[in-house]
Amino acid sequence: NKDIKDIYFSVKEEYREISYYWLQLGLFQQSMGDFISAYNYLERSASIRPKSYKIQHAIARNYLRHSNSTQNLEEALTLFKKGEKKMKELIESKEYAKEKAKSFSVNSFIVEKIKFIERFNLQVSNSEIKYMKCALDSIKGNPDPYMQRLYGKFYVFLEKHDKLDLIKFDIDSPYIKYIGKKNDLYMDDDVVDPVVEAIN
Repeated sequence: NKDIKDIYFSVKEEYREISYYWLQLGLFQQSMGDFISAYNYLERSASIRPKSYKIQHAIARNYLRHSNSTQNLEEALTLFKKGEKKMKELIESKEYAKEKAKSFSVNSFIVEKIKFIERFNLQVSNSEIKYMKCALDSIKGNPDPYMQRLYGKFYVFLEKHDKLDLIKFDIDSPYIKYIGKKNDLYMDDDVVDPVVEAIN
């Protein structure tokens, strides 16, 4: 990791005007758990390309991941609210590029939201559940390879919090396949963020 970091900084002068350089550096720092440095680099990237979906997504996710790495609930809430607001803006955007990539934003938001609630043992409201469900429903027709694990994770989350009555089970429901099965594995493993994987 030190060698990789040294390589990044050794080429900084040549690439400092390119947003992708700062994006990569920010994601590297994020992977090391240095979310403050990651935020600074991602903001530098955004200053060069402020409308880039990948950069906005990375900044929002950095807030969410940062919140899930801290031990202090008050600090975590502040960070999560900032990331949640930014991620919801991406999910709800009608801009073509952002709408086309909506599944990535929904994926990251639901994974980090579930992790946040479980980490701090928080109560989840029906309105929060309904927003998450609507977000998932809005990309239901998207043949995304990550979606099955995401549906499984959401189903187990609802089951654990006794909220299954908030989703509809019919023949077309993506949740039918999880009924009566042991789904613990969906809670144990992270769902990888496909945007970050693609960038890396």
